[in-house]
Amino acid sequence: MVRLEVKFLSKGGDEINEDCVFFNDISAWVLDGASGLSKRNYISPMSDAIWFVNELGRALIREARRDLREPLERVLARCLTEVTKSFNESVKCNIEPWKVPTASVCGIRVLGDRMEYVVFRDCTLIMRHENEVRVVKNSRYERELDGTILMRMRRLMDSGLTHGEAYKRLLPLLRSYRAIDVIAGLRWATGGGNTIGIISYGSASTDSIDCVVMMTDGFDRIVSLFNHMSYAELIRTVEREGEIEKLYKELRRLEEMDTPCEKFTRFKVHDDPTIVVVKLISD
Repeated sequence: MVRLEVKFLSKGGDEINEDCVFFNDISAWVLDGASGLSKRNYISPMSDAIWFVNELGRALIREARRDLREPLERVLARCLTEVTKSFNESVKCNIEPWKVPTASVCGIRVLGDRMEYVVFRDCTLIMRHENEVRVVKNSRYERELDGTILMRMRRLMDSGLTHGEAYKRLLPLLRSYRAIDVIAGLRWATGGGNTIGIISYGSASTDSIDCVVMMTDGFDRIVSLFNHMSYAELIRTVEREGEIEKLYKELRRLEEMDTPCEKFTRFKVHDDPTIVVVKLISD
C-alpha cells in the first residue's frame, strides 16, 4: 500500500491569494485561479477566481474518489464543466469569455501500484525516482500565449514605456488571448477541442516514483524565469524540512530586486506562489 505524505506552501502575491491546495489519502491538487480581465467581480465580492478554484478543488477531491475507474483527466474535465456551468447560472447573464474566472490545475491520484497525473494549462509537475527527474509542462503557454505577449511587453519597455504603461497598452491583446484560452479549455472539457499544448495526462508505476512536486507558475518562476536553480535542484531542496519557506523567501528577494520588471519581464512583480510536495511512502 502506498500513502501520500503531503506538505505545501501557498501565499498571496499581493492582498489576496487566488491559488489553493486540496488533498486526501489518494489524491492531491494545486489550483491557480485567474479572475476575469475586468475590474468587476460577478459572484464574489473579493475575487471570482477564489470562488472558482475553491468550488473546483472541492469537486475534484470528491469526484476523484467517487469512481476510481474514471480517468483523472475526465474527472477534471467533468468538474471544470460543472463549476463553469454553476458560475454562468449564478451570473444569469452572458458575459464575454475574458471576463470569466478560470484556473490552471495540477493533480495526482494514487491507486494501488499506479499514479495518475494531470496538468492543465500552466502549472508544473515534477516526478523523481532516485536521480531521474521528469518535468511535465504544457508548452503552449510558455511559447504561444505568455511567451508572445511577454515578448511584446519587452519591446514596449525597451522603447521607453514603464511596466505599467506596457501592460495597459497590451490589455486588449491579453483579453483576446484569455478569451481564446477559456474557449479552448471548455472545448477540451466537453470533448470537442484539441488537447495539444493545453493538457498533459499520464500514469506511472509507484515503484518508479518517490517524490512529486506540483507548482503554480508563481512558484515555478524561480526556475523558469529567474533561473535560480534547476528542477532537479528544486525537488532535492523542497523535500528537506523547512526548505520550502526558505525558498519562498528567496523567490520574494529575487522579485524585489527587479520591481520595475526590467531585467525579468513578467506580468506581475509578485504572483501567487504555491507548491505541493508529495512523498509516496510504501507501507
